[in-house]
Amino acid sequence: MTLFIAHIPVLLISLSPPLPLTLSLPLLVLLIVLGLPLLLVAAMLIFLRRPLPKTKGTLRVSGLKTPVEIIRDRWGVPHITASSVEDLFFAQGYVHAQDRLWQMELQRRYPSGRLAEVFGEVALESDRFMRTIGLRRAAEAGVAHLNEEERRVLEAYARGVNAFIEQSRRRLPVEFALLRFHPEPWTPADTLACMRLIAWQLSANWEAELLRARLAAKLGPERAASLEPPEPPDTPAIVRSPEARSAPSAVAAAQARRPEALREAYRQCPVHFSAALHAPGVTPAPLSSLGSSNNWVVDGRRSANGAPLLANDVHLSLAIPSVWYECHLQGAGFHVAGVSFPGIPGVVIGHNEHVAWGLTTAWQDVQDLYIERFNPGNPRQYEFRGQWEEIQVVREEIRVKGRSEPVVEEVLITRHGPIISKLVGEEQPLALRWTGLEPQHMVNCALNYNRARHWEEFTAALREWSCPPHNFVYADVEGHIGYVQAGWVPQRARGFGLLPVPGWTGEYEWDGYLPFEELPQAFDPPEGWLASANHKTVDDSYPHFLSADWEHSLRAQRIVELLHSRKRHTIADFLAMQLDDLSPVARRLLPVLSALEPEGELARRAVACIREWDCRMSADSVAATIYETWMYCFLHRVLDEPLGELADAVVGAGILPLSQISGFGKQTALLLLNLLTEDPPSPWLVAAAPQAADPRQHLLREALDEALRLLRQELGEEMGDWRWGRLHWLAYNHPLGSVRPLSRLFNRGPFPMAGDQDTLLRAVVVPRFPFGPVTTCDSLRMVCDAGDWRRSVIVTTSGQSGHPASRHYDDQIPLYLAGTCRPMLWDRADIEKEAEARLMLLP
Repeated sequence: MTLFIAHIPVLLISLSPPLPLTLSLPLLVLLIVLGLPLLLVAAMLIFLRRPLPKTKGTLRVSGLKTPVEIIRDRWGVPHITASSVEDLFFAQGYVHAQDRLWQMELQRRYPSGRLAEVFGEVALESDRFMRTIGLRRAAEAGVAHLNEEERRVLEAYARGVNAFIEQSRRRLPVEFALLRFHPEPWTPADTLACMRLIAWQLSANWEAELLRARLAAKLGPERAASLEPPEPPDTPAIVRSPEARSAPSAVAAAQARRPEALREAYRQCPVHFSAALHAPGVTPAPLSSLGSSNNWVVDGRRSANGAPLLANDVHLSLAIPSVWYECHLQGAGFHVAGVSFPGIPGVVIGHNEHVAWGLTTAWQDVQDLYIERFNPGNPRQYEFRGQWEEIQVVREEIRVKGRSEPVVEEVLITRHGPIISKLVGEEQPLALRWTGLEPQHMVNCALNYNRARHWEEFTAALREWSCPPHNFVYADVEGHIGYVQAGWVPQRARGFGLLPVPGWTGEYEWDGYLPFEELPQAFDPPEGWLASANHKTVDDSYPHFLSADWEHSLRAQRIVELLHSRKRHTIADFLAMQLDDLSPVARRLLPVLSALEPEGELARRAVACIREWDCRMSADSVAATIYETWMYCFLHRVLDEPLGELADAVVGAGILPLSQISGFGKQTALLLLNLLTEDPPSPWLVAAAPQAADPRQHLLREALDEALRLLRQELGEEMGDWRWGRLHWLAYNHPLGSVRPLSRLFNRGPFPMAGDQDTLLRAVVVPRFPFGPVTTCDSLRMVCDAGDWRRSVIVTTSGQSGHPASRHYDDQIPLYLAGTCRPMLWDRADIEKEAEARLMLLP
């Protein structure tokens, strides 16, 4: 492109008609100057529009057995009809590549540790991290474990992707042209690597274990445990008092996250850990953030039309293009619509002819850190049960753009997993065990629940759901609703995996996984509803340990409150719930904050604003800005001195490679409620203000003064201008949009955004003032009506296309910002009515 633009003046002269000999040189220069911008614009338009895929007419592609029809509706959603399973998923691979090939390229390079090949040194630490964890190694090993149908589907999908690549070598997405490389052929291992990446991003327990170990080293077990207060007693449980089960007291205590269980885990950590955050030279690369979601379902007794309604809004990292790609697949036993991940066949969330389903992350504890003991006389051996075992050594060569020689990463692997110590700055050899590195059949699971006809087939499919663990809500056309928390839950011989444990003793090994029948499940509950919001969905009588790292239950409580606010619900009611920006945390804290008698006129005005506040985190709310900044300053006023640099992580900021948000951020609200409502005052408050007669009031005054100082400095002197949307906004950032000349081409926004980390309208920022762009938000909003699938609605964050010149690159942004949805087209007549393009793929 640069070379082309450099020759535009020469081209302009050579393509112009002969000029009169009497034309003066100044006039010639003027014509060139006036024509150059027009030619530049034309060249840019050609450059951008050339990669747009063909969506009308016919195309002959090798790899197909029979013709396939692809109708795209006015939102760019493909409705694919094929006569065989292989052709159906060939076509899905083809349309994924047509619209999202660049995104797919990134999503296979990231887990494979191959970003530095195209981005250079800036991506090296990310590649080192991924090569060490071994997502690509697990994906390649997983290919050998595929069953026959999985293999046929993945190979057909790859053929579809590769057919598009082969046809488009001269018309690849602009990102390939800008970075000057061509994509390699797609393989089944690439799809499995994409799946492992998603699992990794939604399995973050190991970070919490490491942080707990560092807190114990800094504070001791008693004080460290007190930073994790228990859930409030009104936590809504989906699974209550399971029959024929008895709960050992230790399991119940850990399940409830009671302080005594945490203190015991802290005491048992055998090694002193560093209280530092990073090893010298290790720079965190915040390329991902924790995900979360809301889902709920009601049966016909609670819906206006007498049939089940199901809602799901999925909270994932915000980017452009969207993480989701909507599609509709029909043929060979499949008829399913919903959203997919580019690079992966099938539909992740949606409905078929018979059933609908929605997902939220379950945050089961599926990762453990093991402290290994190396042989002092042979560093290639480690101890296990009194014997020396050989370490597996893998040599990873990382090619880096701009370097002539590869960077060699030597990965050490024990029976527990890869040694990750040098990535996180620990001297102790730490091995990571994770269910996501095990062979699994997630492709088979998705194919089977995509074509499930009833509850029994749906739950049978979920038996093969392994990682990441998820809460599924379910509705069907027969009027049934259900819930399953699916995923492999390790059964530990000892302990609960809350902190790193000795790897050499053999006492903390995994003894298989919890049987599917013992996972939390519910079907047609008498209440007529089911809901999850990444919280603890079981009561304390549940006999098995699942996790100590759920999100707090206040979002789930808000869902239940709204479900009980009316007798019968409509789709519009559910959409309004997804947009609910009332903070349940602020509502509980409002009496404490309103009671403060501050000193100074500005502080009195701020408290008066809080007293009149409705606790809604609307983008134009001044009180929301004061509240968020005040609570941020309060937590740091209490924690900074005793915790040092670990305070950021406890408040919720990421401190480890590839993390923006700390796992502790899921529980920050509970800590805040504990500090501000506990009587007598928490020891943390007394320690932070030892001379104050009322430590809580004293610290609140100091925090408010600091918050006001920060807000005046950032937003100006006029309090009326302190709108929440000025500190809390959506920025649709493309990976290449960080380069200033390209930002206007690829990026969209910023747009003021309502909500926060505790509202149903989830919009999480990194908790560092002045906060800034939202990192995690509701990437998908969907409501399915089991009484008539044609009434189902959906919206994603941006659009279907990854091509910036396509109108479907950003055409859903206005809908998303306005809080509206569009139809999930299902019937053939509706699809034909809204058809924008029709493409026939021929063998």
